Amino acid sequence: MATTYDLARQGDTAPKSYDPLVWLQREYDRTEARLTFPFGQPQQVSAWRRKLRKALGEALGFPRYHAAPLRPKQIGSERGEGFVRRCYELETIPGLRTVVFVVLPEDLSKPRPGIVCCSGHTESVNDLVGLATEGGDRELFTGYQHDFAIQAAREGFVAAAHEQIAWGRRQSLQHKEKWPTVHGCWQIAMVALQLGMTLPGLRAFEAIRVGDFLRTLPEVNPKRVGITGISSGGNVCLFAGAMDPRFDAVVTSGYYCTYRDSIVAQYHCMDHYVPGLGQLAEMSDVAALVAPKGFMAETGTEDTGFPVKAVRKSFARVRAAYETMGLGDRCKLHVFKGDHHFEGVQVWPWFHRFLDC
Repeated sequence: MATTYDLARQGDTAPKSYDPLVWLQREYDRTEARLTFPFGQPQQVSAWRRKLRKALGEALGFPRYHAAPLRPKQIGSERGEGFVRRCYELETIPGLRTVVFVVLPEDLSKPRPGIVCCSGHTESVNDLVGLATEGGDRELFTGYQHDFAIQAAREGFVAAAHEQIAWGRRQSLQHKEKWPTVHGCWQIAMVALQLGMTLPGLRAFEAIRVGDFLRTLPEVNPKRVGITGISSGGNVCLFAGAMDPRFDAVVTSGYYCTYRDSIVAQYHCMDHYVPGLGQLAEMSDVAALVAPKGFMAETGTEDTGFPVKAVRKSFARVRAAYETMGLGDRCKLHVFKGDHHFEGVQVWPWFHRFLDC
């Protein structure tokens, strides 16, 4: 018989049945998502698409978000090595503004396709557009994101990279001063949940609004706009691409996997989690909503946050979904040797295929 002293000891000796995360993971394993892709039933795809997009939008909080007139204000412009960088401020949701860097090819003679570029965890969006954190230019193609908005411009696209909620200029600085050890996403994500919103949903909605802004620029072909992002920016661009069929191509980098093997199995930031999504669908189902538009994922063999074995398993499902729709050549997985970073070798040819047409 155990004694009171035994039961009073710390949790290092407690049985697994005391562990709530073990219990939750077991519950997750038992959960059958109710809106998975209807394999073998192509006639059901249209109805499935409507149901999942509606349910996904509700889970992300989309009914709570409303588009404001963008009211773009150009702040500055300068030339870089093979590109022109402009800075704008615009309103995405009533009362909420952000900064957007538009990076254009150096010699632009006609409207070109646009690409919304979504950063991952970072000091600021400066990491995508060749700027140092404290301002001013810096050496290009450094860090894990490798200035992929500049890469896009050098490929002939017009890129728009915005400061996302809870990073860089859009942190709650007052909150960080009071609790400097707490991650910047935390309080914003928690208060959003309290209001029936989500941080992933807010970010995806803003990315859609940045796409709207790109379509207003005379340098952009409004009928050809894609979206890409790395890490939690891949989260943003996948949800945005699933919710807005106007994006002609969606590319995730260092993100696409299964929810079960990535954000459920290991530590990730709050900005990856959507209430109730595990009861609705897996990541492959969300990606299948991008169809008939092009979907591509790139990932590194050493990316431990999104294990490559699970990436391949998940991609096999989205490929099968595309094949069910007769669109098997419109999805692609590129696995490169390396860690968690934006590689881009196959990304730009993929965008050229779907946007230069």
